[in-house]
Amino acid sequence: MQTYSIFMHGNTLFAYMEVNDFTEAMRILSNHPANKKWQEYMADILMTDEQGHSMQVIPEVFHFHA
Repeated sequence: MQTYSIFMHGNTLFAYMEVNDFTEAMRILSNHPANKKWQEYMADILMTDEQGHSMQVIPEVFHFHA
């Protein structure tokens, strides 16, 4: 994982990650103590899918790199 940031606007969380392998990054995060604590702390506002994942990849609509 190269970078991982979480932003909050109202009750909406956005995560930004730069990774080579998203699935592997999620596997690593799922076992990390800080992530487990975060998931517990934010459980009342985190939405999860049928598999219990609170993150999904969303389409990029614009990218600028100088």
